[in-house]
Amino acid sequence: MPINPILAQNYVFGSEDIAATCAKNAAVAAKEGCKDLVQVWSLAGHISNAASVPITDPDSMPFATHPFGQKMLQSLIFHYGNHYDVQTAAMLACIFHVKSNESKPKKVADTNSGGNISPGGSPYHTVVPADNTFEVWNIVGAALKRNRSNSWSDSVEEYSFFDDHTTRDGRSDFRDEEREALAASSKLLGPAYSTQFDQYKTIYADVLYRWNLLEQRAQVLKTVSTSAEKHKGIEFVTECQHCKKDVTGAQCQSCKKYSFCCIICGVSVKGCSSFCMACGHGGHTKHMEEWFRDMDVCPSGCGCKCLEANDIFGT
Repeated sequence: MPINPILAQNYVFGSEDIAATCAKNAAVAAKEGCKDLVQVWSLAGHISNAASVPITDPDSMPFATHPFGQKMLQSLIFHYGNHYDVQTAAMLACIFHVKSNESKPKKVADTNSGGNISPGGSPYHTVVPADNTFEVWNIVGAALKRNRSNSWSDSVEEYSFFDDHTTRDGRSDFRDEEREALAASSKLLGPAYSTQFDQYKTIYADVLYRWNLLEQRAQVLKTVSTSAEKHKGIEFVTECQHCKKDVTGAQCQSCKKYSFCCIICGVSVKGCSSFCMACGHGGHTKHMEEWFRDMDVCPSGCGCKCLEANDIFGT
């Protein structure tokens, strides 16, 4: 089996010194006799050491762009992932995970300032007022002359439109994009495969949960960068019998009490339940099944023919 519970229990997670973390994990693998993993963690430590060397030459490229940098590390993760060793793949992705910086909102000029174009500002009297909701463009330059003459010879002062990436001479300024591209290329794990790496982490976290290694599982889930997909299926909403609030689960989030009682035994339902789609009554699945073996009406006494209204047990 490619996944080892002893390794899972003894592996160490992120610290500021990634190379030291890799060395500790290599020692753990050596103790278990996993020679290939010793080489992998040693190689990962060398990659981290090389990438941590500060760049002194402004013309030099980050080590992550080197063939033994980002490409080597990502190939190691994919290799073990393709060979069903999700433990090694997920651990490498966790150790070298870097939190992405939140994108900073772009500064938008106040469109209500005096630099806005106003009716009559053009010698043709046909300039439409600027749309205040269209905030991508900035209006820069001196205010237009309030010249209302219809003469073709009258001129207005120079003004220009440019967005966040255009300078006064019309050239594009992509320094922000260049910085972002440089930052992405400097990381040993680029954002292009973050979704796939998160899948390895999620699978490994599920394995750790089954092994009751909850602390290690929490450490893995800390590095998951993509949010979980929202539930898109059908949800049944019940009314809490205590506070009358709508509830989607077994426990009410308002009063913290169990919201659904079995119509037969009167005990709160915490697990599997079955209920009628017509009258809404129900209870423990086992109790409902036993009831409808001999009866065809609702046990609540409402008179509903539950088996006819919806075929609950396939009868």
